[in-house]
Amino acid sequence: MVVFAGSARTSRRVHNQIVRIKHLKTILRQRPTTDYLPDWKRDAAWDALKRHVNANSGRAAEHLEQLKKRSH
Repeated sequence: MVVFAGSARTSRRVHNQIVRIKHLKTILRQRPTTDYLPDWKRDAAWDALKRHVNANSGRAAEHLEQLKKRSH
């Protein structure tokens, strides 16, 4: 599963293959219950994702600049 945070845009080819972070919890709850991932590990992963979103919030401009360089 690929998770995007913030307002990142994707190409139409992959748009339906990603999950926005604001929808992740809902999608995970809709999946069948399994024994392979204990709740505490899922919660720890969720907390790590939230920390990374906050830590990377200022990198959008840097990312856009790198994309522009690649297209030239």
